[in-house]
Amino acid sequence: MSDIVTETVALIAGNKNFPLLVAARAKAMGRKVVAAAFTGTTDPALARMADEIIWLNPGQLQGVIDFFHAQKEVNKVMMAGGFSAQDLAAIKPDERGTRLLQRLKDLHNDAILNGIAEELEQEGLRVVGADEMIPELMVQAGILGRVFPEPQLYADLRIAWRMAKMLGEDDIGQVAVVAGGRVMALEGADGTDATILRGGSLGNLGRHRAVAAKVAKPGQDMRFDLPVIGLGTMEALIRGGLGAMIVEAGYTMIFDREAVIELADAHHVALVAWHEGDLLAFNQGENARLNLAA
Repeated sequence: MSDIVTETVALIAGNKNFPLLVAARAKAMGRKVVAAAFTGTTDPALARMADEIIWLNPGQLQGVIDFFHAQKEVNKVMMAGGFSAQDLAAIKPDERGTRLLQRLKDLHNDAILNGIAEELEQEGLRVVGADEMIPELMVQAGILGRVFPEPQLYADLRIAWRMAKMLGEDDIGQVAVVAGGRVMALEGADGTDATILRGGSLGNLGRHRAVAAKVAKPGQDMRFDLPVIGLGTMEALIRGGLGAMIVEAGYTMIFDREAVIELADAHHVALVAWHEGDLLAFNQGENARLNLAA
């Protein structure tokens, strides 16, 4: 008997490549994809992946709602991708979108996404996160490949984790790179891969390879802006010469898992997933190895 899931994946598709990754994974699993996309924001390549798609101007909230209501099988939707400052500057809201913008206290990404979610749920469209829509993408705790971090890297992994969490508290970024107990790079507007490359260029000048952490924001809403890693992340780790990367188990999505792990093993890069409470359990050497393997 086939185990292919046929549930429809309904997307509100924002910017960058996240909507494309979600759609590609959904199609690979035999799922139907329907998407509300935004002119000038959403990558046009999404049109080749979606079974049904509508193109709207950012801010046409009623258009989004009407589109999903027309898809009779859709009662939950996922937001994939955000909206840049440039997207917001070009916004052309309809009447409902105008009312939403007027009642928002600020126009940061999370505020807008929360506002949209409230409007959708008033219309019977439940907004869910990747953990519910495509749970197979979520990373679970443990070593993701065959490579364990070298013992001297564990302290740097803990520091990188704490620094990335500090970034998240202010909604600045999700990534930190550390080497030899010193912070080499913190994520800015350039994004994850560029941060890894910047940190690697500085951190690998010493005796030990640099490490990176990518974590969720404290109090992360599972519906929005979850950390994502994939082939681009792994290629940056390899090019930057990093020795290990830590991600947050249960909050991080991984795309192209098998290919990512194969590359990590081939280039001796350790990929580790922790829960927040695991930090004290990760000591150097065999203790950490046993804790992960348990």
